[in-house]
Parts: sequence; C-alpha cells; structure tokens
Amino acid sequence: MAETSQDRLILLKGRYISQIATKKEELADLEKKLKVIEEVTSEANELFPSQTTSESLAGKGISEAALITVNMIGKNGGVSSGAVASYMISNGFTTTSKNFRVILGQTLDRLREKGKILGSQEAKGKPWFYKAN
Repeated sequence: MAETSQDRLILLKGRYISQIATKKEELADLEKKLKVIEEVTSEANELFPSQTTSESLAGKGISEAALITVNMIGKNGGVSSGAVASYMISNGFTTTSKNFRVILGQTLDRLREKGKILGSQEAKGKPWFYKAN
C-alpha cells in the first residue's frame, strides 16, 4: 500500500512525540540526580558548617592535609575517609589524581600505622579515623 504525504507526516509526528517522551524521562532522571547532589551538599554543610580551618590546606601535601583534617574534624566520634576527602577539597587542597580517594585511604592507613592518628573498623565495616591523643 502506497504511503501518502499525510501518512508520512503522521509517522514523523509519532516519532517526534516518542522522542519528546524519552527526553522528558531523561530530564526527570537528571533532576532526581541533581536533587540528591543538593541534599548531600546540604548535609555536608550541616556536618562542617564553617568549612574553614585556621590553616588553609592549599599547597599542603596529602599526608599533612589529611593529618590536619582528621585532627580538625575527627576529634568527636571519628570521621570516614570520604568525609576527610570532602573536607580537604572544600578547604583548598588540590589534586589532579583520578585515584585521589584511593591514595587518601592509603595515606590515612599509613598515618594510623605510624600512630599519628587512630583508626577502627566501624560503620558497616568501613574505617573511621580519630585524632590521636
């Protein structure tokens, strides 16, 4: 059966309607992700309200910056390596490493082994770090 111009336009309209529906779903997914990011940011700001230290972490090495951070925010109940990473970046520490969190985890373990900070396995088996006495 031969298609007429009107049949082609109807097919084209259907395709566009389908594409619009798909894009709306993608947009809704992105909006959900953005909302989660905003919620996490809000929680982080509540956890670390000042986000300032007496000493900026800019220009510090990872060991020194991690030690300062744990001593600053790990003194009341400990802190996770993820929170240490967020705090460091928020307070001027810069890195170009794609493996920053892995390197930071290893650095925190080394600082614990040297006795400069304390550590334990808490919170669903994840390590927590504390200021050494």
